[in-house]
Amino acid sequence: MNILLISPDLQDPTFRISRGEMRSFSFPRLTLPLLAALTPPEHSVRLIDESVEDVDFEAEVDLVGISLLTFLAPRGYEIADRFRARDIPVVLGGIHASALPEEALLHADSERAEEDLPGREEALPGWPAPSQIGSPQAK
Repeated sequence: MNILLISPDLQDPTFRISRGEMRSFSFPRLTLPLLAALTPPEHSVRLIDESVEDVDFEAEVDLVGISLLTFLAPRGYEIADRFRARDIPVVLGGIHASALPEEALLHADSERAEEDLPGREEALPGWPAPSQIGSPQAK
């Protein structure tokens, strides 16, 4: 399975913060590299930080994961909608998707990848459930 994990960047100054000002507030986002590290080796994972490189909307991928902070949610939804228009499943995670799951599900096939969500194993075959991370079963 080819998996694309995306960290969206601020495209529209919704909160009237310029990209330069946002970069001065920048901090490393570690969720997607952690997910990539937990992905079983038979899957191919590509990480895109949109503040560094553009998203290739024509990429040949089987699954897209997007991590959402609230101020980046509008851009994350745009990205998700474009991949879903190509019938590529999208999983949304992050604080915004966790806080507003009903909204996130308007733009995704699943929000968060937790064990209590139907379809987690189908969407993320072989990935450990969050409760297994760090346990012997996750290895």
